[in-house]
Amino acid sequence: MIEFVVLDTDFPRSLAYCVDGMERALGRIGSLPDGAMPERLAALRRHLDGATPQGILDLGLHEYLDDFLGLLADFGTALQSDYFEAHLGDDAQ
Repeated sequence: MIEFVVLDTDFPRSLAYCVDGMERALGRIGSLPDGAMPERLAALRRHLDGATPQGILDLGLHEYLDDFLGLLADFGTALQSDYFEAHLGDDAQ
């Protein structure tokens, strides 16, 4: 079940499938040269690429998902900063 819901790149509800989709979408729109978002997305990818079902069980599913959610929150913050807040300062000056 862990392999299917977390690691299966063909299952549309899995974490790996969703991260693949984010990579494709963000690849189409590009990133800021000095933005934090690419590194945060890479951290999500590394977290998934280094995982095995047994490794997740050994760590604990709850702990693995907590770590993933922390990385996802960091990604969301970087996305907000790079794409939405980056231009707010332009009008304020």
